[in-house]
Amino acid sequence: MPERQVIAYGSTFTGFQDPMLVRWCDIGNFTNWIGTVSNQAGSYRIPKGSKIVGATQGPQQGLLWTDLGLWSMQYVNLPLVYSFNEIASGCGLVGRKAMGTLAGTVYWMSQSQFFRLAGNGVEPIQCPIWDVVFQDLDDSANSLEKIRCAPNSRFGEVSWYYPTKANIGTDLEGVPTNYVKYNTLLNQWDFGTLTRTAWIDQSVNGPPIGSGGIEIDPITSLPVYNIYQHETSNSANGTAMNSWFQTGYFAVQDGDLKTFLDQ
Repeated sequence: MPERQVIAYGSTFTGFQDPMLVRWCDIGNFTNWIGTVSNQAGSYRIPKGSKIVGATQGPQQGLLWTDLGLWSMQYVNLPLVYSFNEIASGCGLVGRKAMGTLAGTVYWMSQSQFFRLAGNGVEPIQCPIWDVVFQDLDDSANSLEKIRCAPNSRFGEVSWYYPTKANIGTDLEGVPTNYVKYNTLLNQWDFGTLTRTAWIDQSVNGPPIGSGGIEIDPITSLPVYNIYQHETSNSANGTAMNSWFQTGYFAVQDGDLKTFLDQ
């Protein structure tokens, strides 16, 4: 991003796509992709994995996920232009949009675990509701591409909206109707049902904005595309939301411990 270059992953030189090839254009020239001694266009083929799943501009570096691990892409000027280094293996990305950045830390969903990249490097995140997500996740290739990571800077939360096996064979097959949410401030998880097919974190437009997917108007029978701005009120599309929660099982020692609930 700082060098004004477009990065293409899963690119090609021959017209046949190479899922591990990264190419970039010249600085400030999005039409010149052929590297010469007088420009800064170029290419690099990542040697490990079968495909590049996704990429993002992270803090101080570009990040590329294969199906096996995470790679960094750092600008080093001529003659190499970019250096590529494997940050960690065994932490591949599950879907193209399954990663997000919150407060300088990068979070993502792998094939069977959640990870983050912070000052100490890549580390797994303990998830006590692991089975809720991964045992119900629709793991078909098309459905995995629909997973959406949703950072919420206002409350230090990162959510993942994902399709479930329960919807296979229905009109909602492949639609991310469920979510799992990690509160980075409290180190707590929760889950529920809510459809979001796209997400933008807090921006110049205010609080986060999410797409609610497609609904059918009961009067016209035509599809309706909804966009919602979160964290603006205690209602949802003008309708008051019902407040409730459900905990897992826990034991309270008689006479010694009390539980208080607030808000």
